[in-house]
Amino acid sequence: MGENIQQESFEEKDFQHFKDRLRKETARLCQWFQNDGFVEPGRHVGMELENWLINPKGEGAAKNEAFLAELNDEHVVYELSQYNTEINAPCHELKGSFLGAIEADLSCLWQKMSLVAQKQNLRCLMIGTLPTLKPDMLTTAVMSNAPRYRVLNQQVMNLRQNRPIGFSLKGDRESLAANYDSVMLEASATSMQVHFQCPLNQLKDAYNASLLASPFSAALSANTPLLFGKELWHESRIPTFEQALALPGFHNLEGALINRVTLGNGYIRDSLMEIFLENLDGYPILMPVQMEEPIDAMRHVNLHNGSIWRWNRPVLQVGPKGPHLRIEHRVMASGPTIRDVVANVAFYVGFTQAYLEDPIPLPAFPALRHDFYEAARKGLDAEITAFGCKRRLKDHLLREALPRVGEGLKHLGVDQKAIQTYVWETLEPRVASSQNGAGYQLRYLEKHPSDLTGLVQAYHHHQQSGAPVHTWVI
Repeated sequence: MGENIQQESFEEKDFQHFKDRLRKETARLCQWFQNDGFVEPGRHVGMELENWLINPKGEGAAKNEAFLAELNDEHVVYELSQYNTEINAPCHELKGSFLGAIEADLSCLWQKMSLVAQKQNLRCLMIGTLPTLKPDMLTTAVMSNAPRYRVLNQQVMNLRQNRPIGFSLKGDRESLAANYDSVMLEASATSMQVHFQCPLNQLKDAYNASLLASPFSAALSANTPLLFGKELWHESRIPTFEQALALPGFHNLEGALINRVTLGNGYIRDSLMEIFLENLDGYPILMPVQMEEPIDAMRHVNLHNGSIWRWNRPVLQVGPKGPHLRIEHRVMASGPTIRDVVANVAFYVGFTQAYLEDPIPLPAFPALRHDFYEAARKGLDAEITAFGCKRRLKDHLLREALPRVGEGLKHLGVDQKAIQTYVWETLEPRVASSQNGAGYQLRYLEKHPSDLTGLVQAYHHHQQSGAPVHTWVI
């Protein structure tokens, strides 16, 4: 979906042509899986980090076009709404110093962005959902000026036969229900996506490990407890995104509906080809753009895969040396600070690598799915059941998951000082205190009820300090 497209209107023949090309490319992709047709990419990690533009009052500022024009940096690009931009951080090899290198890259980009924002009387903010956001701020009038976003909205509404998109979410204290006539509700929350690349013979296990990591990633990074001023889930971004793009999917063998935004249909049994076949047969074509490149360019496969929003999905890239695959972990919210963001990357990479070195039994997938949504609902204080007896998620992190993360990073050659910094001085106290981004916001509102403007300004002040969120004092 990040691909630039130009075509904005479609006829039935366009859908048929796209389907024909998609089948041919998928058959070719199947040959690559069967005949070792991929380039061995080695071990790398990359990431995308979305953020908000706000004014000095803490309100959203729909000014990304002027901001990006002055910034003029290829690593920072448009997002769906004019309130948001996205950092595409440089890729790093998974070896000893990669965490420090990521932090240095992000800090440099963030400083550059902040200086440009200041010149325009704006601020940059890494937060899941902006607390001061109001429903009337999310209309197509603030959609970024890119054809792919207009096409996305048009085609989603066409598939829905122009029926309004219904949204409903109940928290412990408040609930929210409304109808929307566009996909712009998706723009209410920003996230971080981590891209993980490993040897081809480990991709299946790395994908399954990414699924296992998902409840923990959602809870650790939870930073969206508010939507339109209502206290909902700790990570409201997950159900919001799923409902904002509520589209027909398919029913699995058990009769369950698998939507277009989804944790998935289960674990990978043999190879990632299973997902591309599921894409072909299970999901209607959303954007039948006409592209005439050779089959091996995989343009149709990639555009279709990019319009199916699994919380963990394979990414196929065809480079000068040939095709390679990686996994995109899409679970985590944006923010609160650069240090917190890099610690979240450390968690996911260390957790996945630990599984590759020392696999644990895969729990029943329905139980994992249950834990994923409980983690989104309750954050670090959620109770989970998939990993043995019923227990608090934070206890599992402290006793089992974080030590395994440390071991996984050690296997990658990360030095003990970096492990100490990101795991034991950032992640562990965040878990122990239950103060992630969501925890901070909720505690602020307990002390300052309804002061959403003050919350944004205090959050921004702490973010600018660079101190990790567990140290923030209200």
